[in-house]
Amino acid sequence: MAGRDLAAVDARRAELGVDAITVQVDATDEAQVADAALNCDLVLNLAGLDHATPISGARGALAAGCQYVDIGASATAVLTLLGWTDEFEAAGLACLPSIGLVPGAMNLLACQAAAQLDRCDSVSVNCCRTGGRSLSRRALARLHRPPVRRQRFHGRQGTSASGRADSPKTRLGERLSGN
Repeated sequence: MAGRDLAAVDARRAELGVDAITVQVDATDEAQVADAALNCDLVLNLAGLDHATPISGARGALAAGCQYVDIGASATAVLTLLGWTDEFEAAGLACLPSIGLVPGAMNLLACQAAAQLDRCDSVSVNCCRTGGRSLSRRALARLHRPPVRRQRFHGRQGTSASGRADSPKTRLGERLSGN
């Protein structure tokens, strides 16, 4: 795990309870990214949506011999990184620019977590935007409840021949079928 503020990165690692090495890195500095990525398989750049961090991040990953993925949103950076496809392929590496945070990076992280399990039948990804505020325990509990299927019909509801309430769509289907 890396970031400009090492204390903040260390605090986040502790909060997540993960066993990870933390380093201070300026994502706009290609050499710092390369040094931090030397013993890594993948650089996942979540640093920003600008055009600078994807370019320095990808160059640093390539120099370190790492796969590269970012969430960037800069057309300039995407076009630049796509122009480096041959360099990444020649090194046996992939460069995936601008996958986005949700679903892109979120799905990538979920797949990585699932790969660590002995068995995984399904993965459910929930995203909740909090505006920088922490979620209450009650709100977090709601995220982990299975979704309730709700169905609403607008307009007048009728009854079918069996006596059950039906939707306008059902009544239309009965009219079309002649029932």
